Amino acid sequence: MITRLRFALPKRDGLLLRYGLTEPFLWSEASPLPGFSTESLADILTAPLSSIPASLPSLRFALDGLRFQQALPASFSAVPVNALIPSGDIPSMRASAEAAIAGGFRTLKIKIGRDIDAEIELLSTLASLHPHIKFRLDANARLSLRQATELLPRLASVNPEYLEQPVASTDDLMALARISPIPIAADESVRTIDDAQRLLADGAVKVLILKPMMIGYWSDVIRIMELSFAKNVACVITTSLESGIGRRLTAMFTSTYAPLIHAHGLATGFIHDTDLLRDDHLIHDGFYHPEPIGDIRTDLLHSL
Repeated sequence: MITRLRFALPKRDGLLLRYGLTEPFLWSEASPLPGFSTESLADILTAPLSSIPASLPSLRFALDGLRFQQALPASFSAVPVNALIPSGDIPSMRASAEAAIAGGFRTLKIKIGRDIDAEIELLSTLASLHPHIKFRLDANARLSLRQATELLPRLASVNPEYLEQPVASTDDLMALARISPIPIAADESVRTIDDAQRLLADGAVKVLILKPMMIGYWSDVIRIMELSFAKNVACVITTSLESGIGRRLTAMFTSTYAPLIHAHGLATGFIHDTDLLRDDHLIHDGFYHPEPIGDIRTDLLHSL
């Protein structure tokens, strides 16, 4: 039997699915991300589980999370992960970056676009002090095509691994990727298999950022990775800032199905002050060591 439960946290709201009549239960999560997901929590709360439309990818992800847990291995390979450095004042960003490097992270994902001049200066400083560290730059679609084009030579000077979704339009993203000396990654521009096929057919974008919670069925994410592999395009799996249940599912998925030759974006639990399931203890020296979902904080749940 599948039971629906809602959780409400200071920074996140979502739906949990619990499968089973007696413990140990299987848990899964559907959490649309406001401002990024095309669906809302209200949409998924009223949806039937027997036939989930493509417009509700988080609910598709959650249902597959229950299905696949029963077939996943008992132990998992460690997954290399990047540290997330949020945009903010430069001293705070530098302190976060230095702390992540000291903690063993080898790849930093740095949010940019708030103060480009200061951010490039920070990147140059970090690159000179830590030449072994890889930098991923994420502009969250804040730039126009003209702004992004003008920035490319300056950003190239710090030799980033890639520049993620600097512009909102997919057409602009592909146009930028054709002239960029830096590999360009698509994030908001890839939410479906059709999106991925369009980008792969064009061939300019070199990295696809895949958020399983926003794509839907696990088989769809796997299919996108297969298509990308055939085109020599890298795929990076990331969370959607969901709770520890969703992160744990995404980590188990990544360990089982994704290539582990580059870092993935799973180390986002620090963003939540309170969580249903912590995973800080599973991250060591830049690697996430997935474990099956165990006891969760049921005191944070609300029955529907």
